[in-house]
Amino acid sequence: MKSKLHPFTDEIARRYQDGATALALAQEYGVSKTTMRHFLKKICGIAMRPPNRGRKPRSPQEYEKEIVREYQAGDSMTLIASRHQIGYDAVRSIMRRYKATTGRRLRSPSIHVPTSEAQLGYLAALVDGEGTIRNFTHTGRRRIYVQVANTDRPLMEWLAQFGGTVHWHDRSAEPHYKTVGAWTVSQAIDAYHLLIAIEPYMIIKRPLAQQAIRDLREYWHFT
Repeated sequence: MKSKLHPFTDEIARRYQDGATALALAQEYGVSKTTMRHFLKKICGIAMRPPNRGRKPRSPQEYEKEIVREYQAGDSMTLIASRHQIGYDAVRSIMRRYKATTGRRLRSPSIHVPTSEAQLGYLAALVDGEGTIRNFTHTGRRRIYVQVANTDRPLMEWLAQFGGTVHWHDRSAEPHYKTVGAWTVSQAIDAYHLLIAIEPYMIIKRPLAQQAIRDLREYWHFT
């Protein structure tokens, strides 16, 4: 009986011959490594590569630096683990040892930055006047977020449509104060995209925005 790999025989053979590992192909096509190796040998008629393919083994330090370079180039830790046939935890340990970035760097932005110059200019003015750009280190990790506080609910609703979160601080116990809303963009990737969009329109806090952008690029390797 034919296996579910048969429709992809030519593709699997080509990819293995181009350098893909049996383990990486097995994980992608949802079979065990043993099944994939058997399929390559018996069905595809391919001679399996020997370990290291005859190359001189690399030093552990050289090997780890290569893994770090792949991660900083944009590959996920899961992909790297599959490519090098090592565990995910091993890749994560290497990242920590070399103090490489982790986590949110790989996420797509959830914020929807406005595209019109009028809205970008207005948003920049809000951050410039009513807003805060926090740039600090907490528990060894760089944290940057953008926040705008105001008592006007329609304004908070307008900001919320772009993403981020809005929290209201009830001040009913203080009759002379109105309830204040705080619109916050705290995800690193979202703060980066927001600051990149509004920085050209800022005046007062423009140096803070530029420094935050530089720090995000250096620490999170955003481009």
